[in-house]
Amino acid sequence: MGMFCDFFIRSKNLEDVKDIIVNTILKEEIVRIYDSIDTVLKDNENQDGLDITFGAFTVFLRLLDEDDAKLKSNIYRIDLNCSIHFSIFHNEADWGHQIMKFIGCIMQRMSADCVFEDYGVPVIIRKSGQVTVDESRSTRLVSFPYKELNLSYTEGDIVLY
Repeated sequence: MGMFCDFFIRSKNLEDVKDIIVNTILKEEIVRIYDSIDTVLKDNENQDGLDITFGAFTVFLRLLDEDDAKLKSNIYRIDLNCSIHFSIFHNEADWGHQIMKFIGCIMQRMSADCVFEDYGVPVIIRKSGQVTVDESRSTRLVSFPYKELNLSYTEGDIVLY
């Protein structure tokens, strides 16, 4: 099984998230991209979501189906509608830095509640404007470089319901 993470956002409008990814992350080169921007845009022009390969991972942006949205919403008590799945290239040493930059860029430009899961374990949550980092359930040997989020956060417990 490959390495993966998921970022869930309270946003029913996929276009807002796509806009941040295309017009900020890609065009400002926040995270290294594998192909040219023109190729990425052409490959994604007829899709509802986005599939983009970066230097350290591939992202798949989608709206959650009704069952998954309900499940995630019940776990966190947040209406989570949008998903960014990260399929990680484990041979890239800085993949953790790149992912934190990626989600930090989105979090800085959207005030929406959100959750970042590492292998299905929540490690970052923003709820009611407060960002909390919790590695108590994580099986990671090394912490994510949370400073790369470029956001203020507190370390504490993420409450599951």
